Amino acid sequence: MPMDKERYVDTIQLCEMERDLEILGCGDLTEIGEKGINLSGGQKARVGLARALYANKDIYLLDDPISALDASVRRKIIENVIMTELSDKTRILVTHAIDFVHHADTLIIMEKGRIVAKGPFNEVKNHESYKKLTKINKLGDHETAKTQEGKKDSSSSPKQLSPVQQREVLSLNQKL
Repeated sequence: MPMDKERYVDTIQLCEMERDLEILGCGDLTEIGEKGINLSGGQKARVGLARALYANKDIYLLDDPISALDASVRRKIIENVIMTELSDKTRILVTHAIDFVHHADTLIIMEKGRIVAKGPFNEVKNHESYKKLTKINKLGDHETAKTQEGKKDSSSSPKQLSPVQQREVLSLNQKL
């Protein structure tokens, strides 16, 4: 398949990679190295997301692509890529971040490999497991999350859960 320059440029912009390409010695021709050794965690995550986005598939399984991103970039990726650009696709997002769960069509909360809550946000937000997550993350409801998203001080951003804690699976726009 030949390169689609317009799609490529759109993907770079949507994945917040313009600044990265400016600082890399040879821009998008920079040799990355084995396992992305010369990229930060956030850059690796955005490169992976950009590759997936450029591929233009019907189904996207995203394994915590926002965990290594700062709050501002994370918000832009959620809004511009996951909620807008991929809005007509089936998106399954596995994440520790709960500040965007109110966008999900279906929210699945797992503990120790088992589903403990499943349903739309308005139902799951009343489940004890979700309440535990909001307490750990110091969030109330999605309004609190939205308020915290808008703050520029990173100290007010919700904390990320460690990998041993609960994970949510967001299923957006289910078409399966």
